[in-house]
Amino acid sequence: VTLFQGAITFLAGIIAFEGFQKFGINEYLLALVSTLFLAGSYPITQIYQHEEDSKRGDKTISLMLGIKGTFVFSGLLFAIAVGLMSYAFIVMQKPEWLLIFAISTAPILFFFANWGIKSFKDTSNVNFHNTMKMNKISSICLSVGFFSTKLFDLLT
Repeated sequence: VTLFQGAITFLAGIIAFEGFQKFGINEYLLALVSTLFLAGSYPITQIYQHEEDSKRGDKTISLMLGIKGTFVFSGLLFAIAVGLMSYAFIVMQKPEWLLIFAISTAPILFFFANWGIKSFKDTSNVNFHNTMKMNKISSICLSVGFFSTKLFDLLT
């Protein structure tokens, strides 16, 4: 699912907006980045429902990893994604995109880290409200970041 919602959708978006082109390493790297962001985000969306999933016999990634494991797993995938995206932006000679991305996603990092620390100490912080708050912050900040990089390019 993350492959199609991530990489395939990313590449299809490029085709839709820029026409079919031969994709280079940067496009494939950024497609992989989108897949990694989704693969990291998905277990976080399941983290608050471990008890319910257990009762139903569901075997979710988050349930198998546990609360701490889910935060660590998601954080690791996010870190790899950011590293690959940073590399791609540098290779593309777009350091301004890296700066825009760092600024626009700082609230995500701050919330995720604080939520994880609080959840390690008190699992009552692992709840629907915080999960949806993480999703909202992430959606808004990533959208602002990617929109801003395009706007920056149009204005320069």
